[in-house]
Amino acid sequence: MEAGSASESQDITVSHTETHKNTDNVSNTESIPSTSHSSSSEQRQRKRKNDESLAVLLKDINANYEKRRREIKEKETAERESRRHPLKLFLIV
Repeated sequence: MEAGSASESQDITVSHTETHKNTDNVSNTESIPSTSHSSSSEQRQRKRKNDESLAVLLKDINANYEKRRREIKEKETAERESRRHPLKLFLIV
């Protein structure tokens, strides 16, 4: 089995060497930007977009919370008023 493993690792080495030789022939005009730089830039862009989306969602959540809070306060106020003046409830509706 060890002989099989050795030949497999040799195959990997050969294919890696062949790939390396092929990339040496690439001219400067055909060069590909480094993946670490582009992925870092892409990550920053994704993070910025996510942060913007989260800010919009948070703003909506806060607005909905405040709206619901006002509605509850108004309802409670109307209920308190209706207990004081039973006829006023019919006039409001």
